[in-house]
Amino acid sequence: ANKMQDKSDLDGLGYTISAHGISDIVAQSKGVDLILLASQISYMESNVRKEIKGSRFLIIDRLDYGRLRVDEILKMARVE
Repeated sequence: ANKMQDKSDLDGLGYTISAHGISDIVAQSKGVDLILLASQISYMESNVRKEIKGSRFLIIDRLDYGRLRVDEILKMARVE
């Protein structure tokens, strides 16, 4: 999350990025526009969607996540 925040700030995107465990995601999601889920927990997306309304959801590509390709992850967030 720190690398993504740094890149967002550098590019002037105005995003606020934070990372939370799946057990905290509902409590931390108030006012959030976009929730990015790591591919290894993508199977939980439908359960999380039931709990959180009004936010978009995207699954981070496993290679982008594993290789910390923050440019690709941020590009995906902008496109969707």
